[in-house]
Amino acid sequence: MGRLPVRVRRATAADAAALAALYRGIRQWLLERGNRQWRDERFTADSLRGDIGTTPVLVATLQGRIVGAVYVQWHDPQFWPDRVGGDALYVRRLVVCRQVAGHAVADRLLIAVALLARRHHRWRLRLDCAPLETLARIYHRLSFAMVDESELGGYRVFQFERATVPFSPRRRGGA
Repeated sequence: MGRLPVRVRRATAADAAALAALYRGIRQWLLERGNRQWRDERFTADSLRGDIGTTPVLVATLQGRIVGAVYVQWHDPQFWPDRVGGDALYVRRLVVCRQVAGHAVADRLLIAVALLARRHHRWRLRLDCAPLETLARIYHRLSFAMVDESELGGYRVFQFERATVPFSPRRRGGA
């Protein structure tokens, strides 16, 4: 599938309701597949509005509609306690609307995250996810390498890392 003409920008408080709808839709999609990793209370417009005010949240838009999002964190001591330091940016809550999955929306979001990281002299992107082979394949396609599988913060997680330069996701469809 080809790339869509998405635009990536920083989220604003005005995006909170649309972001809440996107995250709730993805949560429902996950629940239908037996994945209960996300709780409802995270995805209210008020909660997301607060998040937008405190951490960078990037959104991908297509014809003015939010079709993807990603949070970034400067540190993640909960899931990366042994990698505390200022050389990485942590990718959180990466989601893509199911109607545009496979059209490189995640690629575009991660390119924007890599650019943000480099502007702040962060040379790695790190992320953790539920220990699902499907997610591992997606992140591998996005040029992340699994660095650990562990029990952290009461959760079993896969941990992935990649350099911010050069950023070129492996081609083959995807999120």
